[in-house]
Amino acid sequence: MKRLISFTFTLLLFLGACKTRSGDSPEKNAETNQDKGSQTLLGDLVPGTSGEDFNIVKSKNDYILNLPNASQNSRGALSSHDWELFNSKLSSVSDDASPSLGNDLDTAGNAIISSAGHNVFINPDNGQDLVVSSAIQRGGFFQAYANTNSNLTASDVVSFGAQSRLDSNYYSHSIASDTDKITILKSGFYKISYSVNFYSNYANRLLIRSYLDADGTELIPSKSYCYVRHKSYVRRCTNAVTLIANLTEGQILRLKVSSSTNDTFSNAKSVDVLANESWILIEKI
Repeated sequence: MKRLISFTFTLLLFLGACKTRSGDSPEKNAETNQDKGSQTLLGDLVPGTSGEDFNIVKSKNDYILNLPNASQNSRGALSSHDWELFNSKLSSVSDDASPSLGNDLDTAGNAIISSAGHNVFINPDNGQDLVVSSAIQRGGFFQAYANTNSNLTASDVVSFGAQSRLDSNYYSHSIASDTDKITILKSGFYKISYSVNFYSNYANRLLIRSYLDADGTELIPSKSYCYVRHKSYVRRCTNAVTLIANLTEGQILRLKVSSSTNDTFSNAKSVDVLANESWILIEKI
């Protein structure tokens, strides 16, 4: 309020000065203006936007009234572009949003502002506390799983014959043919998790290895191992990994599996992957 009063007073003084001829007393100007029957401004008032605050500049015979556009560093007027940004954000808020403290309180006494499924809780006892609780809808997910029993041999691949989510802007995958292939459609970083449950029918010990393959190259670090004994004893185990990988558009991912009686994997044996117990989840980040 003080700034507004100061600004108004300054402007009135300036306008009064513009109506007074330089070097003459107010009485002299009054006489001159009375003789002429009108008052004459000494120069034109020209709008401008220079500076970081409201200012008045004398330029030759003109007076420039500068009111800059508001910014991070300047006080001034909102531009039409600023208004469009603000107005578009305001129109996206639901009609039932309640920004006033004391309205729509939760059980903890927080004021709730709701918009499109997102809740913002503001504690009226401390205006600096802000807690956001939101079920954010994100894109870039792929999840699939093996839906049939399969017997894998050396350097075989896991087939994903069913999928619960595929965001087609990021991935391509078929559940009808080449179900082991997952094609990346956009370059960038991805968070990848997989879990494979194995079941052994071999009458001896087995070491089982799995890893993610991208166009024939192992993704590092994606390798995981597990160990099973004789089929009459402990015959189940699980390999699982989570990693972040920088993938390129067009790359094809596969989940590869090998099993052997030794740790050099020179004596390959088959192992079963059971339906509905092995999956892969990929998220674009």
